[in-house]
Amino acid sequence: MAWIRDKGRATKGRRWLVVWREDKRERSRAFTYKAEAERFAREVDSALDRGETPSAIKRTPDTMPTVEEYATRWQAAQPYGPSATAQRATVVRRHIVPTFGPLPLDALTPTHIREWLAVMPGAESSRLHRFRVLSAMLGAAVDDGLIATNPCAARSVKPPRPVSRPVEVWDADTLAAVRTALPERYRLLVDLGAGLGLRQGETYGLGLHDVDLVNGMVQVRRQVRLDAHQPVYALPKGEKTREVPLPGNVADAIREHLEKFPAQPVTLPWASRDQTLDGEPTTVALLLTTRRQRPLGHRYMVTSAWKPALKAAGVPQTRANGSHVLRHTFASQLLGGGVGVAAVSKYLGHATSAITLSTYAHMLPSAEADARQVLDALLKR
Repeated sequence: MAWIRDKGRATKGRRWLVVWREDKRERSRAFTYKAEAERFAREVDSALDRGETPSAIKRTPDTMPTVEEYATRWQAAQPYGPSATAQRATVVRRHIVPTFGPLPLDALTPTHIREWLAVMPGAESSRLHRFRVLSAMLGAAVDDGLIATNPCAARSVKPPRPVSRPVEVWDADTLAAVRTALPERYRLLVDLGAGLGLRQGETYGLGLHDVDLVNGMVQVRRQVRLDAHQPVYALPKGEKTREVPLPGNVADAIREHLEKFPAQPVTLPWASRDQTLDGEPTTVALLLTTRRQRPLGHRYMVTSAWKPALKAAGVPQTRANGSHVLRHTFASQLLGGGVGVAAVSKYLGHATSAITLSTYAHMLPSAEADARQVLDALLKR
């Protein structure tokens, strides 16, 4: 069996050494690029399995893959679901390969990256996403020993910086107006979003047995999302399940909804990184379904329900008034009411309290008034 030794970055010339035993002796062959060493190591193992002499394998010149060639290999090895994979593939196909595709991977310089960013169109958030995809790919190339440094990480390269805007929230009148304007079978969306802080896909995936009306708690165990244009069940964002307190008004809204629209069993594949679970059919009695007892879909809900409701309620049809505004309203009400940041973060399913604080810090109650009182007391003394 062959193995690879790394002689270190300070090594001039061929850094990667493929080592194997042949005729009771240790033999080796050096390569400039790790990827080429790995390929040769596989050839050595195959030759040994066949009873052949590995040292007779003809050396092929060390070759540096182009950006397009490496991008293809890199994408194939990413541990993401179909939806995230499709997003990255779009970035590679539309924004990376047309500019850098024919270049050898080690020919990319920080100047190339700066020039690319200077002419890249689109919103800052989109530009940042494309930059991060390229940087992740080049970081993997560093790990593979193909390039020494990641040109995206150079100090002279400045990543796009999206403008941070305070989140929008709704008052009680706006919530009521939009809820009333929605089709009756979808009105529960407002209660689940503003009353439980659920993300859109989590409201679509909420099942009858996730709701404990007796003890007043809700288990957020799954979401409905699209993978390769097909609806699937999956864990919530960040693969984190959570428990959220169930307010009495939301419990009443759920009871009223179920009287008119009983929960419907819906079977979908379960999307998981665990190969033993991925694609496994799962049946959940969903609280919200279409008239045909199918799971709700983002595009259908936006065009057929949400935007018409905004128009009828006199609410501007802007991105800030998408259904995510309900989640922002939930967070703002809790923080404004004095609920601690750590608890709100837990209910929202954020990875850390820092995310919650950075998003909603301006909503913390009376921060300016408290600051004035503290400083006045200090200066008086």
